[in-house]
Amino acid sequence: MPSINFLHLGEKRISISIIIILLIFHSCTNSEPSEILTIKVSKASEKVLLEDYIKSIKYVPLETKIGSYISSILELKVFNRHILIRDVSGRVLIFDSEGKFIRKLGKIGDGPGEYTRAYSIEIDEEAGLIYLGSVNKLQIYSKDFEFIKEKNLPFFVNFLSVLNGELLVITKKDGAKMNSWASKETFLYKMNKSLELIDSTLFRTEQIIDRKTVGFTTKLYISQNQTGAYLYTPVLINEKFLRDTLYQIVDNSILPALRLEFEGPTFSSDDFKNINIYNIFTSSSYLFCEYDRENKRMLFMYDLINKTGINIIEGLIDKNGDPKMLKPIDLSKNLFYFYSETQFSNSAEEELNPTLVIVELN
Repeated sequence: MPSINFLHLGEKRISISIIIILLIFHSCTNSEPSEILTIKVSKASEKVLLEDYIKSIKYVPLETKIGSYISSILELKVFNRHILIRDVSGRVLIFDSEGKFIRKLGKIGDGPGEYTRAYSIEIDEEAGLIYLGSVNKLQIYSKDFEFIKEKNLPFFVNFLSVLNGELLVITKKDGAKMNSWASKETFLYKMNKSLELIDSTLFRTEQIIDRKTVGFTTKLYISQNQTGAYLYTPVLINEKFLRDTLYQIVDNSILPALRLEFEGPTFSSDDFKNINIYNIFTSSSYLFCEYDRENKRMLFMYDLINKTGINIIEGLIDKNGDPKMLKPIDLSKNLFYFYSETQFSNSAEEELNPTLVIVELN
């Protein structure tokens, strides 16, 4: 089975090119990796009620006041009995467990101790630390939401995750350029609590010929549960194959864990992808894949215990009859969230913040 190994800084022995060639081969829909689990995803789909899958549900109306307005939730963390929300504006807002607005995390700006826009936040529960990634800057905050320190980095911070006390940073860089094509490279870095870079690996190289891409803002690159840490980064340009493989981070290696086999046709007659995969992640009981098929949003939900899958149109149906895509809070506990817009009657007033809905799945 091919794998990708972390390159310890200072090593002279590099076999990245061979590894990446093998990685691309095993990510291709036409390949048949025999050593990993393959899960079939049918074209057949249906509408599914959320209530059929939930064990518990909690509604948290988020307080609306000056400085707390939320236009769209991109990321949510629960820490120290508080809810941290990264908004589409690039701010991080802090609410208590009942939805009362507390404060903003940090200060917006270009100076020391400030950040221009948050692109990822992560919690180190054991150390009691909050990490915030902003463009080329990484910041650390205390459990009381006070700024501790920061470090400027030579790369863009796309995503953060804490694994075994170490900080993982995913970044995407421009690679080689030719007359008719260019490349994009995805790197995975390891950092210690002093924000020192200790390991790195080139996870993926994409060849870009047609620069048209599909926009998508909710990033779930690394998911963790009791069985380990899993990695999936989407490629939303047109390629000749699907990136349909979920990987597992094991010690200093990245190994293929499972592959989704989508029922065809997966490409149109003019060789454009019929399917764009946005997120693949696992909880303790379920595998989720959020994707588009022919421009229709879909959610594939696979029961890892009973080995059964269901293809859901646009998301699980809530009590109001609206489809909702579940976003993770704690995958080891099958804990997820979505939000519903609060109804308001006076269009001259500010729209109220949404109500956060936290669900525990069976």
